[in-house]
Amino acid sequence: MKFNIRTKAIAKAICVLAVGITLLTKILQVSEVLSQMEAIGLQEMLPLLIGLEATALILYIFPRTARVGFFLLVAYYGGAIAVNLHQPSQAVPAIVFMVIIWVTTFIQMPEIFGYSESLTN
Repeated sequence: MKFNIRTKAIAKAICVLAVGITLLTKILQVSEVLSQMEAIGLQEMLPLLIGLEATALILYIFPRTARVGFFLLVAYYGGAIAVNLHQPSQAVPAIVFMVIIWVTTFIQMPEIFGYSESLTN
């Protein structure tokens, strides 16, 4: 399976856009997001969560820090999944974002998953 530069760029753009939109909804304090945070008791933690997600996304964007950003995003969305497991329908969006992050990272950096770089160039 070979991925060209265009495929890698499109995958990265989709991933960054998807995570960026969720971050933007928290920054703009969209009422649905606020009600979800209130329902699980995390409304006071919103500024911290915004900072964590923004930091992870910024690190993920730049190639030199993409690995650290990947692991931080996986941890962040893993926490989101864990917090929302009491209502599986609430966990689905976090699972979808997690899959997007994993697939994008596999396309960008297969060596993280133990695949040879030559397999995907």
